Amino acid sequence: MKICLTGMHRSGTSLFASYLQDAGFVLGDNLRGPRKGNILGHFEDLEFQNINIELLDANKSHKFLPWRTLVKPKETRKKAEILLSRKQPNNFLWKDPRSALFLDFWNDSTPNLKFIFMLRHPDLVYDSLIRRGTDKPIKLFPFLAYYSWYVYNSNILDFYQRNPEKCAIIDIDKAFKDWSETQKRLSAFLEVPLPDIQSTLKKDLFNSQIDSQNHSLYKQMFGYRQKCLKLYDIILTQTQFS
Repeated sequence: MKICLTGMHRSGTSLFASYLQDAGFVLGDNLRGPRKGNILGHFEDLEFQNINIELLDANKSHKFLPWRTLVKPKETRKKAEILLSRKQPNNFLWKDPRSALFLDFWNDSTPNLKFIFMLRHPDLVYDSLIRRGTDKPIKLFPFLAYYSWYVYNSNILDFYQRNPEKCAIIDIDKAFKDWSETQKRLSAFLEVPLPDIQSTLKKDLFNSQIDSQNHSLYKQMFGYRQKCLKLYDIILTQTQFS
């Protein structure tokens, strides 16, 4: 079984990748190391990340300024197919937020692929990106935090509506409030027993608190923020897993 773990940046993808690694899933041999904001590591296989970056470059796009309609060069698809064919261990998983922009591309690159989508309230994502302060486009144009949230999660909802049986959408903060139910549903989806998440949380620095200094900025983002809040509610309403 191969799993694609993805979602908007700062939505708990690293935390869940760490958790599933603890549960026995194989994440790859060449993982991106720790940096500010992810001091325990990003848990991203660089070969998959490089393909996603190649796709963004082919579209003159950026992870925080993505386009809804993207071209997928044939030579890049061949690279993806070869890469996935080499990943033979049972329960292989790769994590990269950028994969959310190319879901059909990855779905068509290998059979029987499952997707875990991490969802997080747009205000919490915005706050986390502002506090991290390492992303130049966000520092220059803070509205891109909401804009990119909308594009990533629009793609996720569209793919889910067409392929519900292949997908699990997990709202990271709601999952913690009823972890036993989330654990039960995720275990059934993956068809493997899963441990409690507490040991992963103890070593992770995931923060669900909003910096009060960022509240004033929300008013400046009103149009973008309102679109995101509406989409967030739609996702919660139309998906059963989260």
